[in-house]
Amino acid sequence: MRLLACVSGWNDVDLLRGCVESVAAAGLPLLYLDGAYETYAPDAAGTGRGWCTDHVAVVRALDAPGARVEHRPALADRPWADEAEKRTALVREGVALGPEWLLILDTDERLESQPGDLEAYLGTLLPATRWAYLNLYRPAQPSGYLLPRLLRATPGLRFAPPLDYQVYEGEERIAQLTPAEACRANRSAVRWTEVPQWVARIRHDRHLRPVDRVRQTAEYIARRRAAHRNLAGCA
Repeated sequence: MRLLACVSGWNDVDLLRGCVESVAAAGLPLLYLDGAYETYAPDAAGTGRGWCTDHVAVVRALDAPGARVEHRPALADRPWADEAEKRTALVREGVALGPEWLLILDTDERLESQPGDLEAYLGTLLPATRWAYLNLYRPAQPSGYLLPRLLRATPGLRFAPPLDYQVYEGEERIAQLTPAEACRANRSAVRWTEVPQWVARIRHDRHLRPVDRVRQTAEYIARRRAAHRNLAGCA
């Protein structure tokens, strides 16, 4: 297995089906991990709703035509502490399945790639390449921006707060949020690449989320940015 799509979600089965179908259309297997994290939904622990409240709907959404899915409904008896803990668990489970690369997606994102194109591109990369940027765009912002959504599957991968793309291998930070940061941090080694848009792209369908969920996401992002500023100020 050259590439495994790793998707995390919580109570958004209305969007999950579209994500699964896009991954299946690209010919890729998929790993799905459920669960809220407390920094996103602080009331999850108090209400006992740390896991999806409609497990049957999740199973149906994952059962898209042609989909090859590994489902992890619950790996703990509590909500995840934060996004970093959940993504770390997601990549840990993904690495255990034996792929060469991991593709990180959210349920409101759709992979746009023809079958075999992305896997073939990854097969041309040097062994030293440890992550790759994909263009992520919204219909209202078609130019998009780059995010490090492809990670070489290596034991010890982990995410660190406050940002969801502080990616480490052991104690070494291996992925930077932007190519400019990557150039500054890795001048002596070819550790990253940018996937051409004709090979693969991610469409972010955030506008399909319910209004309350969009508001909750905006509040979470504001808290996350504040935490990042505070951390940077202490450095």
